[in-house]
Amino acid sequence: MAPPQRQRPPPIGAAGWYAATALAARGALALLGAGGPLLWRPEVSTPLNSLLGVREGLRLLRLGLSPYAGAAVHAPPLVLALHAATAAAPLLYALPTIAADAAAALAIWRLAGLLCRGRSAAEAGMLLSPAALAAAYLWNPLTIASCVAGATTPLENAAVAVALLGGAARNAPLAAAGVAAGAYVGLHPLLLALPICLMMGRGPEDVTCAAEAEAVAAAGPGSSSGGGRGGPAGRRAAPRPIGAGAAAPPFDRARCGAFCAFLVAWCAALLVLSDAYLRAHPQAQCLPRVARWLRGGGGGSSSSSSGGGGGSGGACWLRATHGFALAVEDYTPNVGLFWYFLTELFDAFRPFFKFVLHSHALILAAPLALRFPRRPLFVAWALLLVSAAVRPYPSAADAAPWLALAPAALAPQLRRLRAALFLANAFVLLTVLGPAMWHQWIVVDAANPNFFYSITLLLGVFHVVVLVAGVLLTVRVEREEAGKPLEPAGGGGSGGGGGGGKGGGREAE
Repeated sequence: MAPPQRQRPPPIGAAGWYAATALAARGALALLGAGGPLLWRPEVSTPLNSLLGVREGLRLLRLGLSPYAGAAVHAPPLVLALHAATAAAPLLYALPTIAADAAAALAIWRLAGLLCRGRSAAEAGMLLSPAALAAAYLWNPLTIASCVAGATTPLENAAVAVALLGGAARNAPLAAAGVAAGAYVGLHPLLLALPICLMMGRGPEDVTCAAEAEAVAAAGPGSSSGGGRGGPAGRRAAPRPIGAGAAAPPFDRARCGAFCAFLVAWCAALLVLSDAYLRAHPQAQCLPRVARWLRGGGGGSSSSSSGGGGGSGGACWLRATHGFALAVEDYTPNVGLFWYFLTELFDAFRPFFKFVLHSHALILAAPLALRFPRRPLFVAWALLLVSAAVRPYPSAADAAPWLALAPAALAPQLRRLRAALFLANAFVLLTVLGPAMWHQWIVVDAANPNFFYSITLLLGVFHVVVLVAGVLLTVRVEREEAGKPLEPAGGGGSGGGGGGGKGGGREAE
């Protein structure tokens, strides 16, 4: 009886009209020519996601040339195919990105509905209703700017949302398709394979149980009295109302294995389709080079021709897209941490520091999954946040997935967040100071690159602060749900006996 109720789509209401208005606003801004200036903004367009590179690749294809023979095109072949009919049209170029944002909002709406588990948003303790969450994603200025600029980031964000929806629904083909499509466009969504494997094995965490525990605690006897706040009872959280001591469900290895198999199949299908699209340019195909390398013949010529963007043969498309992102060959200023740091290094030291910078996301994935094996949605949120911080060519729209996922997957943590106003103001301040420093440097010529890079460093610090706060709050929620003390016994007081009890009461608030 429960599954039919859970599968019922959440109501849309007025937020659905707000979402439709947001999509219409994107089309209106594109028609008015707002995308032209955004094509040159470092916060929106990068060498990897820019519409300019897509247009350049399509022009080369029309001329009968390989789009990856030079160093200007870094979009995958199927992205070129998706934009083939609209990229050059001044009124239609934003159609693929508008459709991608609509798909992302629909997936977020459905994901939030699944997390509500058949209840209303208020009953489930959600901060926003599913429709309001989808509308908030569409009205996010960062997603609007990226969509109107025609960047490929909305395609990646839509794939991420679909992957999370498939993971929450434990739909292996859908989740694998989302991860494969996201990795095809931007590579970093491949990190989501780990938390989605956890979702396939045990399902997503129940983000409504904390609200149930709070309701039980509020209805319990003596919960409203303040006399026990300083004592040990005041420093303990209310236990979970239902199933607190129940054993964890067994890990479904078959479902996890099916997800991995579908992921490999989808990646192979994308590789084959990409080579098929480039059948007129065999020098840009990847599978023939891999076959030659496996046979042991022509390996040297293949590696030499794919070592750079130029040459008579040019690079295969995989080397020109994901290989370009890993090699970090372009130091165009952006909102990331790579460009200025690598510019200041000697050539001999760059490979080592590129490896160090790239490894941050991989290093954090395993510890997060090991520490929070029953909270895969939180692990996915943390990895999205980390990947937005350590990408070699990030854009402002990379923050949209973790911002959209937080109100649904981290509702218990956000209800305990005390620095919400500070973090929100800091994020708004950084979004204002970044363009201001760029204007002072490039337009007015009254500053130097250090001014703009200082804002990108502060953005990196902001990501670290948010990640640490999320981890600490998640640990706190876990201890509260288990009924454990929020701090070690005897370690809460800094003064005498009365002061220590009062301080411990504040910690349990």
